Amino acid sequence: MSGADAIELGLIGEAYEDLAGFAGEFVSIRALREALGGRVPDLDRTLTEMYQAGEINLAPQENQFALTPADRAAAVRCGGEDKHRLSWED
Repeated sequence: MSGADAIELGLIGEAYEDLAGFAGEFVSIRALREALGGRVPDLDRTLTEMYQAGEINLAPQENQFALTPADRAAAVRCGGEDKHRLSWED
């Protein structure tokens, strides 16, 4: 892991902790992007790699009608579907 990768993981972890009430709780990827404020340049790639490594869970919003246009735009495309929520138990 490069220094930049470690910094990105730290930023993502801090933002997740600020948003989640407890470890493993799902938070919206839109809210995560907003909390990061662009500090992780390739967030989609980083989240996809973390998901593939089993470090986080990415899931689509169960009620697709509840998604706002901003939620849809913030989704991470992974495994052939849009993922709108993230949980992390680390």
